[in-house]
Amino acid sequence: MYYTLIMERKPESTEQTTEQNKKKKFGWDDLAAGPQAEQYGNEQDIQQDAASEGSTPIKKITRAEYIEGLRADPQRREILKSRAADIADTEDAFRGRLAKIKEDGGEMSQKEFERWEDDYADNWRYMQQDLARMDYDNNSQEAMEYEADVESVMFKSQAHLDEAIEARSGDYFTQRARALREAIEASDEKTKQSDLSLVGSFWSSVADHLECKYTSTAELREEYGDDEWSFKQFEQRRTSAHNDAITHLNYLNDLARKYGTRPFTPRNFWTSQNQRQTPAMSSRMSYDRHVFESFYTHAFGDRVDQIRRKHERRNYW
Repeated sequence: MYYTLIMERKPESTEQTTEQNKKKKFGWDDLAAGPQAEQYGNEQDIQQDAASEGSTPIKKITRAEYIEGLRADPQRREILKSRAADIADTEDAFRGRLAKIKEDGGEMSQKEFERWEDDYADNWRYMQQDLARMDYDNNSQEAMEYEADVESVMFKSQAHLDEAIEARSGDYFTQRARALREAIEASDEKTKQSDLSLVGSFWSSVADHLECKYTSTAELREEYGDDEWSFKQFEQRRTSAHNDAITHLNYLNDLARKYGTRPFTPRNFWTSQNQRQTPAMSSRMSYDRHVFESFYTHAFGDRVDQIRRKHERRNYW
């Protein structure tokens, strides 16, 4: 099973010292929204076979003991990184296949695409099952850093994200949303109405983010003003809209797994910004943010363009 429990954290304070504030120049071009780690399930014990043979029963070891065992194995990190490398290789091969099909004047079938998607999802799931055993102390900073380091081989390149498997999953959003709605409507779940509402309101979450993304400098100053406080107001709104949209998609993935339909993307994405970032964590956060935008552009292409053009016209006049 996927470990998909999402934990939203309250953003840490971004207040700087008085001296730093004197030096810092706030500018509209510096706006950024980042994601935060998802929390994988907690296993209180890990079972492993006893060393002796025969009828010796299986024994339980504590999480701390298991983690110490991983740390004692210098090959463990490299084994996990090899899984991440397999996913990166799958992405490269997928892009190559897309290019070949385009060269031949054709289009990839949904059946073929979903085979590529399944390969990605399987390798991701196996890697997460191993990484979940490192997630101790309530999703500690150390565990998050270890996870991001292992996955860093996947998230270094942000070129050609429009052709990433996760982005192209957006091509099938409408079909998957329809399948999920039908499964919910046919169920006896007490939460079916709220679940249906989550499916139907995803575009609204995306649109809120797009309104912030394409708002021009002139519009910002007209609506919010041009001082430091106004800047922070818009920055918070933009960050919240971005994180809410990503979290919404993660919830839809979880609903799809709950109702037995195909998830919208092969994995869930990191959401809110974590201030104490390693380079590897920052790399994944940036990758997730951009590939999510590519996903919804594939899913809602015409409507995305409409919002962009609307703001361009306002800025022109």
